[in-house]
Amino acid sequence: MTSRTPDIETGRLILKEITEKDTEVIIRLRSNPDVYKYFLSVHELTATEHIKWFKTQYLHDESRFDYIARVKGNNIAIGVFGIKKMGQKIVETNYILNHLYRGKGYAHEAIFALLEFAKQEWECKTAIAKIHKDNNASIHFAESSGFNPVFQEGNFITYNKQL
Repeated sequence: MTSRTPDIETGRLILKEITEKDTEVIIRLRSNPDVYKYFLSVHELTATEHIKWFKTQYLHDESRFDYIARVKGNNIAIGVFGIKKMGQKIVETNYILNHLYRGKGYAHEAIFALLEFAKQEWECKTAIAKIHKDNNASIHFAESSGFNPVFQEGNFITYNKQL
């Protein structure tokens, strides 16, 4: 399968659109109980579920692009970062970063690169992130990245940032 979007390169990272071959990495990141407890779908993800979603939904959704972030030089996959068009000028972002790489600026680097892509390629003006109200690490990350809380619905707070 060829990528639907170009690779995105930052100072330390290469972001490549996910493929079916990334299933193991995605499962490892997404199936951590300390991660999935903050998701809408609170359960351990299986390879079967992921591959079904990938083939029947992701590949047919031209508004969503998810990337595996790898550190340049050693090719270690450190996280999954995504963007989804939510309207003509709005993009939603999502992210999962391996806990071993937190606090090193990798997530900021990846998200800023994706938001710049959305701004340039899709002419987006606003980015949003929906974060579980108890996910303090993600809330801290969003706020330190310039996102501001806008409203809460159930357990999730929507943050936005002007691009």
